[in-house]
Amino acid sequence: MDFRHARLKVVSGRDGHRTKTGKSRVLPLSRRMLDAFRAHFESYRFQGGSPWLFHHIGGDRHAAAGDRLNDLRRAFGNAAKRAGLPANLWPYDLRHTRITRWVAAGHNLALVQKAAGHASMHTTMIYVHLADDDLGVLVEDGPRTVDLARQLRAS
Repeated sequence: MDFRHARLKVVSGRDGHRTKTGKSRVLPLSRRMLDAFRAHFESYRFQGGSPWLFHHIGGDRHAAAGDRLNDLRRAFGNAAKRAGLPANLWPYDLRHTRITRWVAAGHNLALVQKAAGHASMHTTMIYVHLADDDLGVLVEDGPRTVDLARQLRAS
């Protein structure tokens, strides 16, 4: 976790964790996410707690407080349930939504590819067809359309 530069480094191969591609990568964090991680660290990590970012907060018969979460999907599902989110929501859905929104916002596709950890731009381009929110500007009668119409009449 790099609080100063608002980044999270996902390291593949460390302590038995392996990313899907087997490659480590750096993820940018929004101010809101950075603040949430800082609050989490102040509550748990900085108080002599777990060295793990995602860990058990309370102990039970399966794990002690501070132990690494071995099943992030189950932990995610439990958190989603407590938050009242749909039962069929998965961590990948959040990733998919974030990448789609970056593409829809017109961010540099090479940067999106890097943040997503895609080996090929072709994989990133799959998200382009999903980001069709921008098509509305073609038919909206917004300021750009009105200004262009005035310019055409004036010429």
